[in-house]
Amino acid sequence: MVGALVRAHGAGLACPDWPLCFGQLIPEIDLKVGFEFGHRVMAGGVSLALVALAVFVLRNAELRARYRVPLAAVFAILGVQIVLGGLTVLLGSLAAEPRLARLALIDAGAAGPAAQRRYRAALQRMTPFFDEGRDFAPGGRRLPANTSRMAIGAVIGLVSDEIDAGRADRLPGLLPEVLFAAMVPYLGPAAAAEEAGKK
Repeated sequence: MVGALVRAHGAGLACPDWPLCFGQLIPEIDLKVGFEFGHRVMAGGVSLALVALAVFVLRNAELRARYRVPLAAVFAILGVQIVLGGLTVLLGSLAAEPRLARLALIDAGAAGPAAQRRYRAALQRMTPFFDEGRDFAPGGRRLPANTSRMAIGAVIGLVSDEIDAGRADRLPGLLPEVLFAAMVPYLGPAAAAEEAGKK
């Protein structure tokens, strides 16, 4: 709900850095910064409360047996919300800075072998986030080892194509397709389309 308010007020990029905001623990507040910073504080509080709840539940054998699966589902939902928020901000950032987006996603490959290695290393650092999707996919642990790299490649391909075509301003509207591309290797086309359509 708070994330929707942040998006509705165009405040997703009001704090340009993370975890600080304008390099400060508590920034100067205007309307947009207030929405974004308030969202961060609330999300952080909810996350800490969930961690405390998980510790409490997992330390008690009776509670652990009864609530392990629902607790895992809650953390999965939290993870999805974090990814959605991050993708929304990322696409907005790229749309706001199309030349920088082009440099980062398209032109880096032409900068030589060292730049290509750094680009691939940056993409590789994203794979653990995608690998967590295996836990929620039917037969997830039997998926090919490079499934996360395929999903990341699909997302980068969609975004890069828009940037290369001079349509960086349309990136925020690309979120359903990006979500579909990220989820389809894990869920299959029908379930991924259904989930992407909910966003």
